[in-house]
Amino acid sequence: GVVAFAGVGAVGDKFTNIGFSDLLPAGGGGVRFRLLKKYPINFRLDFGMGKDGHTLSMGVLEAF
Repeated sequence: GVVAFAGVGAVGDKFTNIGFSDLLPAGGGGVRFRLLKKYPINFRLDFGMGKDGHTLSMGVLEAF
């Protein structure tokens, strides 16, 4: 299978102090390979990009 994900967040000492320029958008995609037909166990390979860099993640089961 394939997946896509996106999100946005921010960090501040107060919610009212967070402005548009403080937002940290991120997104990416990945692939899933079913390891066993009988059980829903997936191997995942994801690539994500954000405002400050990128990451490659792989694992078994789902990230969330």
